[in-house]
Amino acid sequence: MSTHAASLHRSIPADPGAPRVARNAVKDFLNGLGADPGALSDVLLAVSEVVTNCVVHAGTESAIGLNVEVDEGKLRVDVSDASAGGARLRPASGTGGYGLSIVDALSSRWGTAQENDLNVTWFELDVPSPGERRANSI
Repeated sequence: MSTHAASLHRSIPADPGAPRVARNAVKDFLNGLGADPGALSDVLLAVSEVVTNCVVHAGTESAIGLNVEVDEGKLRVDVSDASAGGARLRPASGTGGYGLSIVDALSSRWGTAQENDLNVTWFELDVPSPGERRANSI
């Protein structure tokens, strides 16, 4: 994939279809940049997990913000919602807790922030420089 700067910004209704809409938007965006289709699975799974958390915890009253930035050496995804509290890693149980553990395992870095009264969960994946190949790279 070309590592020139590019970005995607979407507002997605916070309903049960939001993870699919987000995955499709990210997939189309990254395919447009020449991403290896086989390497997209980690990104799409992490997007799905973070957006699902927004739907479950923020409810369907607000929109979900999806921002994807690709720049030299890095792919960053920010997902925002207006929920009362920020996302946090918790032990997995029969009632959930797997989403951020999956994001933690798949990403190079991740975290949460409060920006403009929104909760933001973000993750980054290192992207190879032109000519460099890595297993499971974009």
